[in-house]
Amino acid sequence: MTFTVSTKPLQDVVNLAIINANVSKFYRKSCIVQITADKTTLKLNVEASDICSSVVLHGDCDEDTTNTIFVDSLLFKQLVSTFDTNVVSIKFEDNGITLISGSSKFSLPKLADGEDTTFNEPTNPVTMPADASYDIHKDVWKYIKEHQMYALASTLINPVYRRVFVGNDAGDVIVGDYDNSLFTHTEGGDIKDACLLSDTIVNLFNNIPEGSKLYKTDKNYIIYSATDAYTFIAEFIPRYESDEDVGSYNSEAILNLMKVPDTSITLDVAEISKYLSQVSIIAKGPDVTTEFSVADGIVTLKTKNSSKKFNIGVSNVIFTTSFKTSYLQSVLNNYSDEVHIAPTYLDGEISGIVVWNDKLTTVLGSVEE
Repeated sequence: MTFTVSTKPLQDVVNLAIINANVSKFYRKSCIVQITADKTTLKLNVEASDICSSVVLHGDCDEDTTNTIFVDSLLFKQLVSTFDTNVVSIKFEDNGITLISGSSKFSLPKLADGEDTTFNEPTNPVTMPADASYDIHKDVWKYIKEHQMYALASTLINPVYRRVFVGNDAGDVIVGDYDNSLFTHTEGGDIKDACLLSDTIVNLFNNIPEGSKLYKTDKNYIIYSATDAYTFIAEFIPRYESDEDVGSYNSEAILNLMKVPDTSITLDVAEISKYLSQVSIIAKGPDVTTEFSVADGIVTLKTKNSSKKFNIGVSNVIFTTSFKTSYLQSVLNNYSDEVHIAPTYLDGEISGIVVWNDKLTTVLGSVEE
């Protein structure tokens, strides 16, 4: 059987369904796209860690039958993106598919059998009341991805911090790494119930169409978007601190650390980031530290083989502590213009700094030299 569809809508839905950042060899299904065609519709099913999604668009088939095949998702996406004809035909064969664009033909092998592979189907929210949905603010999730996800923990020592904490009335979003004493915080997230999201879910939020709606089931969430060209549904599974294998994120304690004091210093980010970039050229390695000192209206940054002073004017803030240079650089690189900085304390001893502007707050813990 051969299914024919307009090229531009096909390219749109392929880009929508297959998110490159969510394809991982550690989650086999993410490397495969399930393609199903019947007389009038083409359906793509995709899975990633904590996500299942489907997209349906209309076309025409030369047979009144249904056929399903599994092929490499990234190869399929890359190939479809190169087509410039008005229509594309997908020929279903025993061992794969042949994509036909004009006089060009390309064959992709079948990667799995339907008897051995089953993709989860997202819940269709069509029966849910309209007032059960709410808008998704893509600009918020774009900011989270660009300015907070760098802080996500990468080790398995405290796996709860390999996820993003979201929730509460303010829409708190916390991304942090307990082992390296680094936490970031913004407000305005669209999920009000406290839960934990994987990086794949954050990638999903950054890839959905404008105007998408968010629905909540018992424990999962559904993203829905419908246009004249296609219907897109994605269902994602957050984790909860009450889950047996998750544990507490300690969000309240982290938010308490982020309470900004009345007294602080103000620094120009560009100037200090430039210096830290210069430091990183000559001071390689994860254990390189930078001493951060404030006294008499002067901020002094010092490593074993470099130093620089920044005049901040009149200030009654006085403290000295040290940080891993790479982490201090990462923190400041996620701000622009000016930032406020103040010391944090634990049991009367300085424990780090809190850095903030109108949108983002970061806590970075000190290290011993």
